[in-house]
Amino acid sequence: METIAMDRITLRQTDGRPVGFTGELIAEVPGPEDPGKYARWHEFKLYRMESGKYVVLISFRTTAVYGGSGLKEESHDDVFVCEDADDVTSLLTGFTEDDKEDDRYDPNQYLVGFPVGVQDYEKKQERLKDQIADSYGVGVGQLLAEAGMHDDGFVEEL
Repeated sequence: METIAMDRITLRQTDGRPVGFTGELIAEVPGPEDPGKYARWHEFKLYRMESGKYVVLISFRTTAVYGGSGLKEESHDDVFVCEDADDVTSLLTGFTEDDKEDDRYDPNQYLVGFPVGVQDYEKKQERLKDQIADSYGVGVGQLLAEAGMHDDGFVEEL
């Protein structure tokens, strides 16, 4: 049986202590090749721990600037430990607006969006949330495919 060398990995997260473990990177979806074209996106890394558990790093990236409006949107890194591949899939794909208190990831949780009072604010904000959720879904699909964790209910067959 082949032994795979595992590395000591430390991940920093925005609202918590760094997370350290022994494991290996098994899938990664970086941000766009030309981030100047986008104001917001998600990046993903998936690790397998020596114990067999999984660690997911989800990074929300933003370059959104709102001039003198006083609004500030910041990039954010979140680390999640999952017991198995099903937990990874559930974390990444299971969020609905009804799950606010659940452990599933909300792709719009760090979004500030448009300043209130902007013409057609609600319509623009909803469209922005939909665009971010769609982009997030594409990234999740790529991550799960690269890791061999297809969720047939999530991957759209063409």
